[in-house]
Amino acid sequence: MKNRIYGVIGIRSMMANWNADFTGFPKTTSSGEVFGSDKALKYPMKKMWESMGEKVLYIKSMKVDSGEGKKGEIGVRPKSLRERYDEIFEANLKVEKDKTNVIKNLFKAIDVKNFGATFAEEKNNVSITGAVQIGQGFNKYADTYTEEQQILSPFRDGSKDGIMGEASQSTLGTKIVSNEAH
Repeated sequence: MKNRIYGVIGIRSMMANWNADFTGFPKTTSSGEVFGSDKALKYPMKKMWESMGEKVLYIKSMKVDSGEGKKGEIGVRPKSLRERYDEIFEANLKVEKDKTNVIKNLFKAIDVKNFGATFAEEKNNVSITGAVQIGQGFNKYADTYTEEQQILSPFRDGSKDGIMGEASQSTLGTKIVSNEAH
């Protein structure tokens, strides 16, 4: 490959936390260095493509279960990779015998063309390297620190209902941000 293009995307985050870990804090390495993951950067691109009507395979989508669970409850859960594939390509992966058709479909998804994919479904395991490779972004702002702030919810705690125990005040929450990161 002789035609390579390199680029840089700059992100400035002030009083924000666009890349939280599972505890709600900004993602950090074991040495405490703040970083931004490639997934956090790709997500708004995928949402934009999806809103423009493009086929986007690797994005969280939900399925409504219609009362078939316990006590007839209706639930919402994430779709499986197979369910998402079948939905956006109007296909049935269970009956698809030709792996070439699966690969052709995968290349119709703009996120797969750009970022690649690991498609691990029975009898159709495919690994594709995308044209655009995005790495981790490390914070270069030396004075970054994390702030925890109390925030007020617009709702009261409904589990405290009762004659004497009814909650009459809104609940509190926590907002965690970096003061500034680049």
